[in-house]
Amino acid sequence: MDRTLQDRATGARDYHVHSDFSDGVLAVDALVARLAAHGVQEWALTDHDTVDGLPAATQASAAHGLRLLPGVELSCTFNAHTVHVVGLAIDPSSAPLQRVLQRLDAQRQSRAEQIAQRLSATGVAEAWAHTRTVAGHHRLTRTHFARMLVAQGYVRDMKTAFHRYLADGKSAAVKSAWVPLEEAVAVIHAAGGIAVLAHPLRYARTHARRRRTVAAFAEGGGDAIELSTAAQAPSGAQDQLARYAAERGLFGSLGSDFHDPAQHWIRLGELPPLPSQVRPIWQHPRWPHSAEAAASAPSTQVAHAW
Repeated sequence: MDRTLQDRATGARDYHVHSDFSDGVLAVDALVARLAAHGVQEWALTDHDTVDGLPAATQASAAHGLRLLPGVELSCTFNAHTVHVVGLAIDPSSAPLQRVLQRLDAQRQSRAEQIAQRLSATGVAEAWAHTRTVAGHHRLTRTHFARMLVAQGYVRDMKTAFHRYLADGKSAAVKSAWVPLEEAVAVIHAAGGIAVLAHPLRYARTHARRRRTVAAFAEGGGDAIELSTAAQAPSGAQDQLARYAAERGLFGSLGSDFHDPAQHWIRLGELPPLPSQVRPIWQHPRWPHSAEAAASAPSTQVAHAW
């Protein structure tokens, strides 16, 4: 790896980014241009339950001189709650991964149809058709429905869309049983990748529940936890998570979870440093340490052939 990148602040890296192949706003070309303009040198495209954007991301990254790690963000279920696991340095053509993505695609479409039906029952006209237009594809998320509600004038902003319609317990909320947490980790490993627990502070409001989530992830074979993010953490929560990660031998990862330029609180290229008590994810044994090493490694270690 470029020594400059190895020694720089973590702003040069971003391992959690979304495009319009899932619920991001920007097309891949525009996304990569924005990353480059903000000083990001190494990144991962981690769209929700799809790897369809990776070929375009590979071409755009090469054009802008960025290094891409193929990634994905899998929807999982743990203790009847949804959690997300990011897979980094995956082989997107892996048969086990492809089978899980097909399952998740079917589950996501079923849930989206139910959300659309519930929105229609509350008086939102043509919820399915309008949301498909907003998304430009069939992999609809709650974020797409929220954008549709704003675009159609039912609410003034995304926050209100969730508060009124889409958050848990609201009129259009639909629970889905995603892939079990331990299965998601196993599938990422089968694809040669590194499993990262994404944005862990979103899953519980208490230290005890966070600790249980981190423990279950580690016991299921997880590799790393996102500890450097763009989100504002409650006082002491980030330090507590870092201690949990260190106790469990988990590496520390970082990612903005960028979706939309309108997210003014996310400043690409400005992620905070990882806590000192955890090993950075680029020291993981399966991490592709250089472009030269990646080129000579088996395709299951770092995938650029789809």
